[in-house]
Amino acid sequence: MSIIFVPKIPKEFAGASSLLRKRKISVEKNPCKEWLEDEVNKVVNLRSLGVSFLEISRLLGRRQSSVAACVSHKDLYGIILQKKKAHIAKVMYDT
Repeated sequence: MSIIFVPKIPKEFAGASSLLRKRKISVEKNPCKEWLEDEVNKVVNLRSLGVSFLEISRLLGRRQSSVAACVSHKDLYGIILQKKKAHIAKVMYDT
């Protein structure tokens, strides 16, 4: 006794396989809008002021996930933290 899988496909599905082989499937990606240096600077300045990703996305006309991805991929966390500390120092020590 051998273990061989023999699929039992109904006859009415036999014609569909030839249609699927002929059909070309193409996946088109949405064009990616590149981040301009000016936009990246706006994101850094707004994040250092504590503005949320949602509000930044509304101001720049982009998606919230796009703004978060920009911060992540460009590794802007350190720059944002430095600017945040500079804003705090300006408020606390410049009188």
